[in-house]
Amino acid sequence: TRSPITSNVVAGALVRVSPDLKYSEVVAHGFRNPYDIDFDARGMIFTYDADGESDHYLPWYAGSRVFDIATGMEHGWIINGWGHSWSRPESNFDNVPQVFDVGRGSPTGVKVYQHHQFPAHYRNGLFAICWSYGRVYFFPLNRSGATVASEKEVFMESATDTGFAPVDAVVGPDGDLFIAVGGRGTIGTVYKVSYSNGDSYDPIGQDVEAVIHAPQPLSAWSRAKWTPLAKSLGASAFERASTSRIGSRKSRMRALEILVELFDGVSPGLAKDLVENHHSEIAARAVWALGRSPDTAANRRALCDFTKSPEVRIARSAWAALIALPSPLATGEGQPDFVRGLESSDRRVRAACVVAARGKLGEAFQRHRFPRRISPRVRLGSVMVSGFAGASGFNTCLFVFSGSKDVSTRLDAIRLLQKGLGDVLLTPGKRKPTDGFIARGIGNVEESIRKRMVDRLAPAFPTGDKELDLELGRLLAMLQADADGLPTRVAELADEFSSPENDIHFLQVYSQLTSEPSGEDRATIAATIARLEHKMAKLGRVPARNWPKHVSETFAQLLKADPDLGTTLVADKNFTLSGHALLANQLKTEEVRLAAAKKLVTVKDWTPDLIHFLSRLDPALLQPMLRERWEHVALRNAILRALAKAPQPEDRARFFAGLDSFDTGTISVWLPMRSSIWMHRRSRKNTARS
Repeated sequence: TRSPITSNVVAGALVRVSPDLKYSEVVAHGFRNPYDIDFDARGMIFTYDADGESDHYLPWYAGSRVFDIATGMEHGWIINGWGHSWSRPESNFDNVPQVFDVGRGSPTGVKVYQHHQFPAHYRNGLFAICWSYGRVYFFPLNRSGATVASEKEVFMESATDTGFAPVDAVVGPDGDLFIAVGGRGTIGTVYKVSYSNGDSYDPIGQDVEAVIHAPQPLSAWSRAKWTPLAKSLGASAFERASTSRIGSRKSRMRALEILVELFDGVSPGLAKDLVENHHSEIAARAVWALGRSPDTAANRRALCDFTKSPEVRIARSAWAALIALPSPLATGEGQPDFVRGLESSDRRVRAACVVAARGKLGEAFQRHRFPRRISPRVRLGSVMVSGFAGASGFNTCLFVFSGSKDVSTRLDAIRLLQKGLGDVLLTPGKRKPTDGFIARGIGNVEESIRKRMVDRLAPAFPTGDKELDLELGRLLAMLQADADGLPTRVAELADEFSSPENDIHFLQVYSQLTSEPSGEDRATIAATIARLEHKMAKLGRVPARNWPKHVSETFAQLLKADPDLGTTLVADKNFTLSGHALLANQLKTEEVRLAAAKKLVTVKDWTPDLIHFLSRLDPALLQPMLRERWEHVALRNAILRALAKAPQPEDRARFFAGLDSFDTGTISVWLPMRSSIWMHRRSRKNTARS
């Protein structure tokens, strides 16, 4: 009953199961493929989640990411499986910001180092492992507001391209880091990483210090030492340790953990004392401990009071504890400070407040007396919690967007308006090029509301802020906006200096607008499409599997709305690369395709796709060029298919060589020629006999 998420679990999830396996709760969800989790000394839960590698360099791509997991929240990955990805933008209030975006990789194990052997820099930091690149990263966990911030350090990596495929790491009793490697046919082994000048300190004794300073306290070998000793010392010893001014913050937080795990947790009085008189990190851990103590009315009232704390670490812990209440908050059990929570300067606090108000605090939120004059953030927070009721929710968001100068507040307003339209439409299984740019429930929104939204939002585009323009553009696409000058302003955001990801994003936005395209807009869009391949080459990017397909599908979609775009693209000065053959295949008429082929035949570096497209040219022109490229082994299958359209005797040896191909399509070119080849071979035998 403590589960923060009781229905509609999205993609991968973090589940807590009781030791007797009788109870379970979904703590968080929206992950792609988190192999491992670990806790730091402050009790924060970390994971290293996988990326959508097939969609690299596409607008919705999310790299492999380190998360400080947020209770009750989604973490971006919202489609089950791996082949069809769409990750929510990090700016969305209903997404969890990452600690660090690592980029491409195959995350496996994570481990927080809580021993003494390694230098101080590594203590209480996170080791995260990447299998595919053969690396062990290290992330210092530095406090930032209610969460942490970090930078990536490469702790270990292979000296060559192969031979080191790490899958997990553990810390041994002496403080060594043991790293296992192997999997998928690679050689398996275990490496031991030691620090030669390290301190192998292992607390020895029968006192509280020996328990709270036990290294790697969550490891089985460590538990075997400290657990029986802690039980023999009793709860009062650790209550005193938690308030001791002599102990370090880490040791006092550890004392609170032991009180929760082995005893009856903490009392409201102890928690209040720690909140009022001690460091905020200790106070935040005390609030967590109270939330994991027996569920009483006194404990609930104290947790509600702690939501009033101006210290964001304490407030986040209080809201997270209230999210996980086993039952709704009843009248007389306290009143959380929803106003302070919703207008907090810290995003993690605001998000936790919203999740709590949607869940076990729903009735408390409804009976809360809000002041007559409330801030824009509280206005938006009310919509986040209660949803859209008629036009009022839309009007609130439009009012805040137009009146606020704060970018994050305006982003929240835009995201809420997207959700008011039913959120973005996504196609399970097979992707459509329009995924993420069409509204799922726009048919349920009154036409007058849609028109009011376009009238208020279109003149504000572009705003000049990159992230805000991306999401405002998406919203205008979802509205299928028709506004004077809007297509031109959208098209112009994709220029020679913009990134390919942003170009594809705004091409999709442009494709959903219902305004009539002008000749100038058509030329701008054609230039944007033609420049994509050039930009990728200039940046040294190798397109992932879905990149070429999505670009060609986007172009095909644009062609439906504007058939003349094809002619303009072929005429563009940048339509000069072999990769443009995929775009040329989408052209509507053979006349335009032939014009494209005559232009692309002059390309220096040919590819199989280009050869396939060029095969419509006159064989007398094309075949000599194909024979010149016969020595390029990677092109031979495509060359044979093109030569087979008008087979010539001089290519007979090439066709026989093609029989060694593993490509069934290449071997099949023999089928229409088999009779003539057999007759030729028979006539040669008869001539030899005579």
